[in-house]
Amino acid sequence: MEKVSFARLEARLQQDIYNIIKQAAKITGKSVTEFVVNAAYAEATKSIKEHALIELMVSDQHKLINALSQDYEPNDAMKRATQRRQLLLQDE
Repeated sequence: MEKVSFARLEARLQQDIYNIIKQAAKITGKSVTEFVVNAAYAEATKSIKEHALIELMVSDQHKLINALSQDYEPNDAMKRATQRRQLLLQDE
């Protein structure tokens, strides 16, 4: 069986903020600790996912720019498509 480890987190906050958190915890049927941990975990995972998405988007942009800056030889399908386009434009 895997051993679960725990860490401790303490925070000092203004009384009015604590009161709002306490009220929200009570409404949701959770302890203040459960409420704070769940909210912090949800926000942390959201931030990590957004950061990863932004990194991926930048990486994809670099790949696209590199791909577009390379010289290429059109394949047979592209050549046929170009010929069909020219024929269509001639008919107009």
